[in-house]
Amino acid sequence: MQSVEEPHHLHPGQSPSGLEQWLISGKLSIKEDNHQQSSAFSWLQNHEDFDIAINGFLGHGSSRIFGNGNRATLEQGGSPPLSASSPSELSSHFFGQSLPVESLFFWIRGLPDPQLPVYDATFNENGTYSSFRQEGWTLTFRSQTTVDGFLLPSSIHARKDKLQLKIIVKQWQPEASH
Repeated sequence: MQSVEEPHHLHPGQSPSGLEQWLISGKLSIKEDNHQQSSAFSWLQNHEDFDIAINGFLGHGSSRIFGNGNRATLEQGGSPPLSASSPSELSSHFFGQSLPVESLFFWIRGLPDPQLPVYDATFNENGTYSSFRQEGWTLTFRSQTTVDGFLLPSSIHARKDKLQLKIIVKQWQPEASH
């Protein structure tokens, strides 16, 4: 096990660990065995408040998962809203699998979740994480982009057992406001 460390070649102010507000858009794909679903998504994050819109996943039309550190709500199609104490609880209702949504807050920025042990961490030449393992998930960051001085992942692949999650970020807007 390795401790969670800041990437060591970045200057202060460029580290994505301080980034707690953003608007991103891209594509999300989940594959298990021979079944694959993909969708466009957007994610607005303002410190603990989040609002994730997912379009067309599993035939649900437009869906939203939103909330804060204490509560999460799922709205999809014409169904009544469903609430839970965390977005991970809601993920099994929406995706059919429990996904580590709280850890995605860190993983989307190319960082390990500081609340979890880190295994097998590898680094790029610029000091950012290339890959690591957490909670049985193997994370690989295949490409990066620089936006407003932040070096951020644009392609994230996560695998746990037979489940594969791929996130392609097409647009990063750090420090977006509500």
